[in-house]
Amino acid sequence: MLRLFVLLAFVLQFIHAPPNLLFQGVQLQRKVEMAMREHSPVWEQTIVDKDNILDARKIIDAMAENTQFLSTECSQDIGLSVRALLEFERGVLQGNVTLTDFDREVILPMLDSAGRISPALLKGHIYFAGHFSECKAVDFAIEGRTRRFRGEYFRVAVDVAFKDNSVNGSCEKAAVVFKFGVCLPAGCSSADLRGIFKPENGAPAIRNPVCDVQRTNDDLPPLDAGFYVTVSIMGVIAVISILAGALDYFFSDTAEKAGATNALPWRLFMSFSLYANITSIYDVSGANKDGQIGPIHCIRFFSMSWVVLGHFFSTFMAVAANPFDILKMGKDLLSEIIMNAYFAVDSFFFMSGVLLTFIWFKNYYKNPQATNSPIAWIMFYVHRIIRLSPPYYMMVAFYTWVLKQLFVDLPMNMTPLYNADFCRETWYIELLYAHNWWDHDRPV
Repeated sequence: MLRLFVLLAFVLQFIHAPPNLLFQGVQLQRKVEMAMREHSPVWEQTIVDKDNILDARKIIDAMAENTQFLSTECSQDIGLSVRALLEFERGVLQGNVTLTDFDREVILPMLDSAGRISPALLKGHIYFAGHFSECKAVDFAIEGRTRRFRGEYFRVAVDVAFKDNSVNGSCEKAAVVFKFGVCLPAGCSSADLRGIFKPENGAPAIRNPVCDVQRTNDDLPPLDAGFYVTVSIMGVIAVISILAGALDYFFSDTAEKAGATNALPWRLFMSFSLYANITSIYDVSGANKDGQIGPIHCIRFFSMSWVVLGHFFSTFMAVAANPFDILKMGKDLLSEIIMNAYFAVDSFFFMSGVLLTFIWFKNYYKNPQATNSPIAWIMFYVHRIIRLSPPYYMMVAFYTWVLKQLFVDLPMNMTPLYNADFCRETWYIELLYAHNWWDHDRPV
């Protein structure tokens, strides 16, 4: 009867459903689809005539013609690049191409790694990444100067209808823009490019459709005290866990014979044991003991698998070259399992509630008066807070001060999701469990 009740409650919880996991991604794809329909003549012309697109060579030429907007280092590197390009093109026209080391190690990799219009434009392909690693690998020693010539990856956002950014109405649909990866000298900054293509004040140096420019690590937060404190705490915990695990594995029998295993210091130290904790996680010997709710283990397994599957497809959606094809998933019955993976979160809440209630009633039947007393209820919440807070606090601290540092020199730190949180401003609200009531319009 208990098993039937649990399974029935598990099914009934889905009657009132939250939005599915991929709902926001699907909304974005629909915006892209609407933009394509609105500007279909421009997109179709782009497929036929790709010479009018703002590519890496045109960006370098524009920078060379407007060096007054560039820093000294950027101007020097752009000058070297343009002279090498002109010499290379002259050799092509004369049928006598002689590649220098600079051409092979700098010019060709920079041009080759730049993003360009590619297939599936009519399938919603609006992000042309190029090759990040090839660009970052550019590193050349210039004779006569100490500063090396290095490549740096930039991302240029272009108006979806290729309108000049000086025209009213251009760059308004910030969620739907073409994005091109461009490899430029590391001596240049985003400010250098914005000064030419999209200045904050005044008109651009040339007519162009650029909406924004990003350079790798532009939005990387500094290494502050929060980073060092969090890493230090996590490092201490890791060292204690490894030491405790080693003692547990090699000397537990010796400690037990000496009668030390019941001592409080030993028990506290062993609670960090990596060996004991991993063994406990993978131990299934008590799954069928009396007093266990069998279906819970089944629900937990499918919920975890569901979460992994849903997150995989939501991530895939963000990088798919043909996102319109993803919209067809909603028309397939089996794909609804993926599209509604958000329900897996509900199932974890359900399991938590069932287990808490089940344990409480077991204690209530043993001692109703003590279990239902005010002190018991206060200690119930105190116990939950003490149990949940340490890992929760470490997760908040890691996400706030450490996680983004792991994305240094990676294109990941240029994505909207990387910057779309306010954890550095609201971390203390998270620690107080108060974000549902306080400053909830700035989500993490």
